[in-house]
Amino acid sequence: MKRGQTSIVHFAGQIVLSVSGFAVNLYVARTLGSEVLGQYALVVSVIAWLTIGSDLGLHQSVKKRLSESDDRQGVLNAAGLAQFGLLFVIGSLVYLLRGRVDQYIGAPVGEFVVAMLAVNVIFQFLQFVLVGQHKVHISGLMPAVWWGGRAIFQIGLIVLGYALFGLIWGYIISGLIGIVVSLYFISYRPTIPSRDDFRQLTSFAKYSWIGPLKGRSWLSMDTIILGFFISKSLIGVYEIAWNIAALFAIFGVSISTAHFPEISSLAADEETEKVREAISNSLAYAGLFLIPGFVGSALVGEQILSIYGGEFAIGAQILLILVFAQLIYSYEQQFSNALDAMDHPESTFRINIIFIGLNLVLNILLVYLYGWYGAAVATTISAGVSVLYSYTEVSRYVTVKIPYREIGKQVVAAGLMGALVVAGKSLFGASLGVVIVLVGVGAGAYFGTLFGISRQFRKTVRDNLPATFT
Repeated sequence: MKRGQTSIVHFAGQIVLSVSGFAVNLYVARTLGSEVLGQYALVVSVIAWLTIGSDLGLHQSVKKRLSESDDRQGVLNAAGLAQFGLLFVIGSLVYLLRGRVDQYIGAPVGEFVVAMLAVNVIFQFLQFVLVGQHKVHISGLMPAVWWGGRAIFQIGLIVLGYALFGLIWGYIISGLIGIVVSLYFISYRPTIPSRDDFRQLTSFAKYSWIGPLKGRSWLSMDTIILGFFISKSLIGVYEIAWNIAALFAIFGVSISTAHFPEISSLAADEETEKVREAISNSLAYAGLFLIPGFVGSALVGEQILSIYGGEFAIGAQILLILVFAQLIYSYEQQFSNALDAMDHPESTFRINIIFIGLNLVLNILLVYLYGWYGAAVATTISAGVSVLYSYTEVSRYVTVKIPYREIGKQVVAAGLMGALVVAGKSLFGASLGVVIVLVGVGAGAYFGTLFGISRQFRKTVRDNLPATFT
């Protein structure tokens, strides 16, 4: 499968995931309110942080080592044993401290957190195995299976009156389904792993363990810190703004995921020029949706948030800051992804240490001083520092060609889209119905303009269309 097609398939799966999450969040917000949504957001954040302790770089390591060769069953078996060992240790600790978890969340959910942790860890491990086996398109669809099922089960259980526990049970049931489906696509042969198999994992994991910590710091350091300072209802509003911002970022995630196995293979074969080209291509499209998303958030963010209910409209400025943070971070992801693929985990280790430390300090300081605005700004500053440092690290190994012209054309197209939306609001008003129509028209104008002014974008679209359309 072509690299672009792989990205599109992965992106399609992420779209299903995001739409499912949107449906659940919208229903929960309107049915149960921002407080229950805030409690559930804290549960998910706690699980995500605990997952890091059950990873310790293993996921990135198995992805890297499996991507280097088609026959790495010994490595896969070694990784499986290590994964279940880590999960047992962390799960046991959580069970013993479940009372503290209940106090933090504000509901008796400690025992459920253990089950949710197990489901999440196993599912995540299997997705990295799929990527390592060059099945990126499948790994991109698996979260859609989980989240699609989650939307169905969670909404159904809420209708039956289970509220927060309906969300929790929906998470567990749909996760188990996702695990079973993922196992079907994994190429597996039971073998006894050798000492060298474990050595290959640890040689990469000793640096890459910090990566998941950095990723989680990016996704929910602010939420965890906010849990100590602001109300659960405001956390619910913040999470909705964050989820919308993350929706614009999913294509950048798909780009980096699709490029990883290719850059890994090229780097192993010392194809330096092709590695350079692959990195440039990933940067060219990292902001494809985020740039117009930032413009749109500035113009209609309040109306979009009001879909969830009137109490959510106060998060419009938070949304704008978080979309800008996602834009910066999307470019950083391409650099860090390339470093890992080129087998330089020591560089990503340094990047991640700086990001985590800065993000933690800034969140504590700025949340204490400025509340949720401080959290959003702390996240943005951390992303800015990280992208600059990651660029310098990549430049140590390969000359990076930043595609300024392509990024500039996306900015121009987004500017024309914004002008169209402003004109539409002035002519037809800013009611929710009008705004929804303007969003659709604006998106069409953005991609239409980009297709017209960017030869590279036209070529990319044509090259990756199915044969029947070319």
